[in-house]
Amino acid sequence: MKDSHNTAPALKDHDAAAASQDLAGTAFAASFHNRFGARRAMLESMVIVLSILLAFGIEAWWEERREASDTKESIEVVRRDLVDMLAQLEEFERFSVDTAKASLAAARALSGPEPVAVGDRPQVEAQLLRSTSRRTMRLPRAGYTDLLNTGNLAEIDNSALRDTLVHFYEAADRSQEIVEKNSSLFTDLALKDALIGPGLVMPMPQNNEATELQARRNDLLRELMGPDFPTRPLRLWQLPMDSRELDSVVAALLQNARGATTAQVIVTETHARAVEVIRQIDEYLDNF
Repeated sequence: MKDSHNTAPALKDHDAAAASQDLAGTAFAASFHNRFGARRAMLESMVIVLSILLAFGIEAWWEERREASDTKESIEVVRRDLVDMLAQLEEFERFSVDTAKASLAAARALSGPEPVAVGDRPQVEAQLLRSTSRRTMRLPRAGYTDLLNTGNLAEIDNSALRDTLVHFYEAADRSQEIVEKNSSLFTDLALKDALIGPGLVMPMPQNNEATELQARRNDLLRELMGPDFPTRPLRLWQLPMDSRELDSVVAALLQNARGATTAQVIVTETHARAVEVIRQIDEYLDNF
């Protein structure tokens, strides 16, 4: 009986020790799980943050690339406009030269000491009517307007090119306005009022029109008028050489020639500046 009594406390102590070990193991496992779980949670959080930052970075990079692509496309449109502008300026320069020559030739003929010979009158009449022709200068600027409206002008990282574009189009707008005002004043008002208003010449279809549009217009007019359209003798040839009306015609012709040569100078300078702008654009696009 004594041995049985002594064994029971020993078993209890063993069970207690085992229980204590189980608790310690559980606590260790819980502690390890907590530490591992915290690190895992921290790692997951870092991955999420890095993923968000990477997504923002990719989005910013893509947006920057898209804006750069838009800016490049806008500049390429500007370049195409400038190439078209060169062709228009060259045509307008030829028109201005021809207008000045026609006006000066007619003024010379009407200023001579003797009246214009009958055989020379058709040529002078053609020169007079040619002098009343005019062109409206409208330089293409859709690409530059797009640069302004979209804000892509500010995205051009070449300040020299950006300033060149701004200055060029400001100057081109002023030049265009000057040419248009001169044409309205010298051709539409002064010359036509001196020639056509009082009926000194008749605006009949001619064969020396300056533009293809005017030539097609004259072909249609001749067709509509028919071969038997009546004509009247021109009052111009009835004026005495010392007539005030004739002086007004010569003065208007000289002024018209001045306006045409002014347009020629402006157009030539604008053409040279446009060539330089194209050169700078090509250099910029090559390094884009």
